[in-house]
Amino acid sequence: MYSTETSLIKLVDELLFGLDNNRVCGMVLVDYRKAFDMVDHELLLRKLELYGVVNRELAWCHSYLLDRKQMVRVNGSESSEALMLHGVPQGSILGPLFFILFINDLPLYTSAQLDLYADDTTVTAFADVKNLANLSSSLNKSVSEIQLWASANKLPLNEDKTKVLTITGKRCVANINRSDIDVTVNGKQLSNVDCATLLGVEIDSKLSFNEHIEKVCKKLASRIAILRKIRACLPLKQRLHFYNSIIRPVMSYANVVWANCDKESVYRVLRLQKRAARVISNADRMTPSVALFNKLGWIPFYEQHKIDKCIIMYKRINGYLPNYLNEHLILNNKRHSRNTRYSSINAVCPKYRRESEGGRSFAVSATRLWNSIPIEIRKLESVACFKKTMFAKIFKEQQCLHHFII
Repeated sequence: MYSTETSLIKLVDELLFGLDNNRVCGMVLVDYRKAFDMVDHELLLRKLELYGVVNRELAWCHSYLLDRKQMVRVNGSESSEALMLHGVPQGSILGPLFFILFINDLPLYTSAQLDLYADDTTVTAFADVKNLANLSSSLNKSVSEIQLWASANKLPLNEDKTKVLTITGKRCVANINRSDIDVTVNGKQLSNVDCATLLGVEIDSKLSFNEHIEKVCKKLASRIAILRKIRACLPLKQRLHFYNSIIRPVMSYANVVWANCDKESVYRVLRLQKRAARVISNADRMTPSVALFNKLGWIPFYEQHKIDKCIIMYKRINGYLPNYLNEHLILNNKRHSRNTRYSSINAVCPKYRRESEGGRSFAVSATRLWNSIPIEIRKLESVACFKKTMFAKIFKEQQCLHHFII
């Protein structure tokens, strides 16, 4: 139910509101050396016991983890067996769960603001634009605390892959010298980067998402080119299956975070979606895109992005989101004592100063979209029904268009 998407929404909104209040953010993207393979079995079992896993259940976990052996088989030849002294079994359902339980106590040993998702650990700290020394000091303290925990838990940090990213936005970048942010681990200075991958999204220092759009467009172009080569062998139904399983996910993953980019970037992605429609329909370049989309039953990805935002708001109204987003997305009846007819399904738009920063946040843009939806749609009884109705509404409006308007 909770995903990388909800974690990214929380983090990116914090960054945008920080910039909106003239605060620069320093991020350290922590990398553990062979994270899943380095989990100490005895430490993990002791932590499981502290979390309440006892008796037969603990004995089962003990049996599952200990005395495992591994070997390699290539072309019928087998290596000798090697005993696995540490690490959780990868490719299993329990492997990631055991790692999460192993790392779960890290926030107790640091004063840092942490975002944890599986083996991705992100440290964030904020400071005024004019006080970068304070930011550097805060990050160094946080990383030092994490290093102490990592050493005690036999989970060493990878200094070469741990990166520092300073979020300046477009407005403050001229006032920032990245070299002033000096973070070290074990006496080694961490690399300062302009862009880093976090949970599958390219986060750049200006929060423009230009690098992520570039990556998305390259993937889309490559996959559409493959479809073009094989379309003669596929009937229409199978071409659509290819689109829905191979092409569309590239546009839809975390789009509620990155699709708040500029119109030019949105149009780049739309242009590729139009190309996919022409390839699937075997249409020429002069065929109107709206007509192709209507025939295929599609809507532009940026309209789907609006639906995805509204689905998250629907889940907020109905209590399906994690607490960290419930606290971030405020409902009317949580802010005001007056209990009006629709106070439980109206959201409060956060205050912000600049449209290019706070105005781009999920909390602001999603709240505006949600409050603009007719009441009868907002009150629908299930996520599936809400999604279907929203799609039908947008698709119906699309029938009257001659061209797409971003």
